[in-house]
Amino acid sequence: MSSTPTCPARVIYGLHSREGAGLNRPPSMIWNNETEDHYMEQVRQRAQQMAKEILAQALAEAEGIRAGARAEGFAAGQHEADALVQAEKAKVGAFLGTLQTAIVAEKDRVYVEHKQCLFRILRLAFEKTLGVMLDEQREQVLTTLFEEAVSQLQANTCITVHVCQADLALATTLAGQSRERRSDLPEVRIRVSDNLEPGGVRIESGDGLVDNSVAARFEQVRAILDGYVENS
Repeated sequence: MSSTPTCPARVIYGLHSREGAGLNRPPSMIWNNETEDHYMEQVRQRAQQMAKEILAQALAEAEGIRAGARAEGFAAGQHEADALVQAEKAKVGAFLGTLQTAIVAEKDRVYVEHKQCLFRILRLAFEKTLGVMLDEQREQVLTTLFEEAVSQLQANTCITVHVCQADLALATTLAGQSRERRSDLPEVRIRVSDNLEPGGVRIESGDGLVDNSVAARFEQVRAILDGYVENS
């Protein structure tokens, strides 16, 4: 027998007891307050990251919705503006059409209202011009009108020449000169007519009438003016 004194001892088979569960683990693998704090910090970080990603996605979706709304609103506004422009164009077109009709109606009204006044002024101007011309070339004008009227008649019967009192002597002289130049002329009678003005001649025969009075010539001018106004 050994002389060494006997010591009480404890034999451990495996590490299955709760007391020795963490004997061979590193400190980071042991669950304690520190590891719990570390784990919770990681959870918080992941939660924050996920929250950021969700928020970013929500903001992107919201911006897309806002952009779509702006585009739809712009398109709707543009459509409304186009409709307004077309409506205003229609109003302006209708107004211009009404204005043109009113202008034409006013033009016709003014012309009708002042037509007679215009003709009176033209008649006075015509008569004044003719009067000046007759004063300067009275014999030449009356001779031309007398010969023109006689040539148009081609009369075989008596010719009656109507003149005003002021042209009686001149007409008598012209009738005698015409008889001398044209022996084929029938008898020529001179008559005074109160409705003729100086420079006017009216010749009658059995074949017809030639009116070279001032009034007849002015009616020709009136017809020309009427035609001009109707075509203007």
